[in-house]
Amino acid sequence: LRDKSTPPLMRVQVLHDDPLDGSGPYKFAVEYGLHDAIYQAFKLDQEGVVENYINDNPLYRCSLTQWLMQSLFRGERISRQVHHGSNSFGKVDGGRIQGYIQSHPDDGLEVWWKASLESAMVFLHPKIASTPDESFRCHQMARDIWCMHTYVFASKRASECILLTHDKAACLERASWMIKQMKPYLSKLQSAREGLDKNEVIQAYFNQVPAMIAAQCRELGNVSVDPVKLLKLRGLDKKMYENIAKPHGEDMIRRKRAADTARSSEILRKAGAFN
Repeated sequence: LRDKSTPPLMRVQVLHDDPLDGSGPYKFAVEYGLHDAIYQAFKLDQEGVVENYINDNPLYRCSLTQWLMQSLFRGERISRQVHHGSNSFGKVDGGRIQGYIQSHPDDGLEVWWKASLESAMVFLHPKIASTPDESFRCHQMARDIWCMHTYVFASKRASECILLTHDKAACLERASWMIKQMKPYLSKLQSAREGLDKNEVIQAYFNQVPAMIAAQCRELGNVSVDPVKLLKLRGLDKKMYENIAKPHGEDMIRRKRAADTARSSEILRKAGAFN
């Protein structure tokens, strides 16, 4: 992961060929600098994920953030394989996330958050947007990352660590910073050419994640955070947040899993979204 002379796609191949699913191998890797490697990978995406995807060499067209979140930070790594013969998952590993954040207390979250935001914009780049296959692939990458962030903020352990809920002042500052960082990126999504953000799914995540951050601040830290104000939502955007994103986010925190179609319809009905 730290070998800058190797194209990103080849760096993450090791996570596929030699996954760190078990706690033993993971702890061993941490002792040998895994947390610093994760930090450097996030930093690489923060600074150049767009440039990587428009590189003529396909081995550079990779988001390290996507791979790290879906490989190292995912939960149910063993249980799903043993009981279902599947690599699917519906949770994150709060302990691993906590370990990474605590290993880089000054800016570990910052580089992860900014890498996630930059990765979400790749599909909007003109060169990517003009190529349907690349646009679809980059949109899916953004979807994977931000879907994972909903799992992150459904986790009590991860939320407590990220949002500093033990300290009210620090919690308010951290949550406000994270949501404010999202504003210019959300504006880009809102003004994007129709159809680029298929079904406006990335925009939906950019509403649901702040709602979940606010809910966890309230539940775990007794801290009030107002995403509507921080994101400067007005009119239809405000209504979509209040009637769709917020109830879905709060339901996911309560139930520890994403809503299926039937549950989603029930949530929308109760929130009055069909009125």
